[in-house]
Amino acid sequence: MDALRDISGYRFFSAGDTGAAHAAAHRALDSGDYREGHRQLAAWLEGRTSAGSQWVHVQWHMLVFEIAVGEWGAARARFDAYILPSCDDAATDAPAGLWRLALSAPGPVDLPWAVISANAASRLGSAKDRYVELHHLLALAGAGDTEALERWVDAHPVHCEEDCTLHDLGRALLFYSAGIYADAARALAIALPGLPRLGGSHAQNALFTQIQRRAAEQAALSDRIERKEQWDKRTKSWSSSHRAA
Repeated sequence: MDALRDISGYRFFSAGDTGAAHAAAHRALDSGDYREGHRQLAAWLEGRTSAGSQWVHVQWHMLVFEIAVGEWGAARARFDAYILPSCDDAATDAPAGLWRLALSAPGPVDLPWAVISANAASRLGSAKDRYVELHHLLALAGAGDTEALERWVDAHPVHCEEDCTLHDLGRALLFYSAGIYADAARALAIALPGLPRLGGSHAQNALFTQIQRRAAEQAALSDRIERKEQWDKRTKSWSSSHRAA
């Protein structure tokens, strides 16, 4: 049997030794047993070398486990060593891995968005797979390239004849990259139920829920800052009026 299904019903590769390690990683991620998944995959990877898209994808799984168990530095090193050099072949793993690093970073960090976004921009609009196209948009959003995102959104009609999920997610990522977090959070919440129709495993699509949550957090933070600024202006006005009286 060449493929198994994850908790969402998505068929993933499971043939051979690499496929068996991949299946074990999916089981751990789907059950939330990140430490066991980290232990198993680290043991399998030790002493191995390989190449190709499956090998890079298994490295992506290990990056996810490392972030989950608090080993951010190891995850960043893994990205630089295995995923970034293969970004041409890792059309989904490279943008997704970099977003996961950005969302979990312990502080301000310098991430190679320029490399990932340049690769995505050169391929935007040419992907036959809508899930790959979504990750090109994801790369542009991570790099803050609102102009490229806006051009893509304008080129795709809102009243699409088929499923509009890709367009809706593109708009949501445009809002996020522009710092319009409340609109991004709302747009993502609306679009996320349709995400599985584009593709991706449960483990892969969990990233978009994380982005939606971060957008909601940023929107709430912006709202608190705005209310505080308004309050400060009001109290300053009251104070000035009181002194004048």
